[in-house]
Amino acid sequence: MIEVGAGGAGQARPIHDRLDRQAAGQRKYYNWVDFSYFTIRMAAVAANTAMQAENFSRLKELLEKEFDIDPAAISAEARLAEDLDIDSIDAIDMIVRLKEITGKKVPPERFKEVRTVGDIVQVLDSL
Repeated sequence: MIEVGAGGAGQARPIHDRLDRQAAGQRKYYNWVDFSYFTIRMAAVAANTAMQAENFSRLKELLEKEFDIDPAAISAEARLAEDLDIDSIDAIDMIVRLKEITGKKVPPERFKEVRTVGDIVQVLDSL
């Protein structure tokens, strides 16, 4: 789409420079592409948030049932070793159980970097 006259007498300017015009105080206008991108982006963010919430819920349930951890102690910031007393053997058991629950193989090397419950949720989201 071309806006005629935006750059001066008889000059045509492409729509992608609308931000330059807005910054210069010239008139604003929008097209449907702006709103479509925004709608798609917001849907992707909402889907990602829902997936994170679902993964956190699954992980919390696993920690409660399999490792007898108090539900009140489980948060995204909870440290596995210090706060939840999860040791390396428990971490291996957790990897096996997560594979059974999610149906996806969790690479053990990814768990070397994991320190918190939130880190595990991020690993699950990336699978």
